[in-house]
Amino acid sequence: MRDKIKQVMALCRDDGVYVNKNGQHTVSAWSKIKYFRQVFGSDYGVQFKMMEHSDRALIMKCIISTKDPEFIVSEGYSKQYRDKLGYFDIATTFAFTRALTYLGILDDDLTSKEEYDELGLDIREMSKDTSQLNDDVDVEEVKDSFKKAIHLPRLKYLKDVVHKETIDYLLKNEPRLYKEVTDVIETREFQLEQEDNFTNTPVHNN
Repeated sequence: MRDKIKQVMALCRDDGVYVNKNGQHTVSAWSKIKYFRQVFGSDYGVQFKMMEHSDRALIMKCIISTKDPEFIVSEGYSKQYRDKLGYFDIATTFAFTRALTYLGILDDDLTSKEEYDELGLDIREMSKDTSQLNDDVDVEEVKDSFKKAIHLPRLKYLKDVVHKETIDYLLKNEPRLYKEVTDVIETREFQLEQEDNFTNTPVHNN
């Protein structure tokens, strides 16, 4: 599988790599989807489930799994508000590319270029420079962002990308604050796992 993932990423890079001012890279969502299908063929199945479809928003889940025996190898989620033109297609695409990211088809950044474009942000200006973290780090703000994570992939993204530099800094310099942050992460992870188990529990009518 690793060789195929490397092949997909090589093809994606040939299509174009986008670099922000801190040197992080991302590739096109459509490249990831196209070359995943081209290289992996029918090795894996892809399913989409609407986790929520209210008057306000849609939460789409993408599941990538082996076929025989069936085994889930990756999942990805995307939430889009219904007042956005093409919200259903956007949610489906981003859920798919995030699942591909967690499968290992990624560059240095978890978000596809299209997601930056969708947010109306300049990819070259996306990341803050956290190389000079100091005692003024707003730990409460960091903890609050973890508490608001709406699903497990989002929690992982916050931990491994958005706040990674801050967490590493606290581990080395502020053990007490580091423990506070990791306690919040573990608590929210448990809550989300319980919610996910509840959502996926079949309901039997007597």
